[in-house]
Amino acid sequence: MKNLILSAMVIATTSSYADFKSIEVSDFTGNYRKPDGSATAAKLTIPESITSRINIELKGVEDGYLLEFGNEEFHFKNPPSFINDIDSASWSKINYTTKSTQMNGSIDFMSSNVADSEMNIQKLSAKCYENRAFPEMYGLQLLDACLTNSKFSVSYFRSNQLSSAYNILLELPGIENVVASDISIKNATLSTSKNSFKFAGKVDLGISANIKIEGKSQLDKENNKVILKIDKAKASFLNIKGRLFDELKKSESKTFKVNEPYIYIYLK
Repeated sequence: MKNLILSAMVIATTSSYADFKSIEVSDFTGNYRKPDGSATAAKLTIPESITSRINIELKGVEDGYLLEFGNEEFHFKNPPSFINDIDSASWSKINYTTKSTQMNGSIDFMSSNVADSEMNIQKLSAKCYENRAFPEMYGLQLLDACLTNSKFSVSYFRSNQLSSAYNILLELPGIENVVASDISIKNATLSTSKNSFKFAGKVDLGISANIKIEGKSQLDKENNKVILKIDKAKASFLNIKGRLFDELKKSESKTFKVNEPYIYIYLK
């Protein structure tokens, strides 16, 4: 559960010198094995546009990662610790643009491995609308937009981390007889409006349950952290808010803190 929440924060690792109107990536496909990776893209605009087939190299450096293409480079500085924990990843057909006050993104497929934990995502789409301007801090500007007014959908999410899901859904009828090797979430949606969010999706770990979570989300720029407040959490007809926080509490770290009903994610 912690990894699912943190995966949504990846974009905050960027600290590029770009505005909200100058990024475009098409058919970005590649793989990564710590600390380096390689990829190709059909179009890349950061901020100069390249439209021929582009070969890209990702290199781990002391303060983050370098994305190198041709004679250009793009520096992702000071990523949080959970990004550095990624052992390997592969992805297919990522498309991403920020134009005017809107970000549009989609991922056909992505998989990752972190300390023997495997995650797979299929058919993800996202739209985020600009909220506040952060000069020379594109990553924070985008994260603020997605926490304030946005729409996300994912066709399929799978993880082999079962223990926390079992504990959260322990009161569901029939859960004690379930034998499964992974957990999946299907046809999930997440929307935010004026910093209020709603999540809905079908969880399957041998039996199915409709999950709904509602709350508030915001970027606290002064303290460099994301604040999530969980108001409601249900699995079918069951209130799972207490069990959800019990499991999240077990995953606390220097950058991930839990104090019901709040979750704090520190960006550095």
